[in-house]
Amino acid sequence: MPEELAAEVARACAREGERLGALAELLAYGSADPADPFCAAHLHCPPLAVAVAADPAVSALNPSLDSWDQAPAATALETSAGEAEDSAP
Repeated sequence: MPEELAAEVARACAREGERLGALAELLAYGSADPADPFCAAHLHCPPLAVAVAADPAVSALNPSLDSWDQAPAATALETSAGEAEDSAP
């Protein structure tokens, strides 16, 4: 099985212009789906849709904590989130 999987990974990496999609498909195939109701006792919960949607934007920016702390928009966002939390019932 490890040899077969290594061969599949090599084939996916060799697909010119389709590497990322091929690797994503290969990694997803057979993986545990934590959103499946029959998937029990798994360590990870399924991600929220909003987190999946926001991830490309966050990844495209510098996600370094030092950069985040120095970003004016990040400060405004954190302040807003804190205020919303404080006003929650």
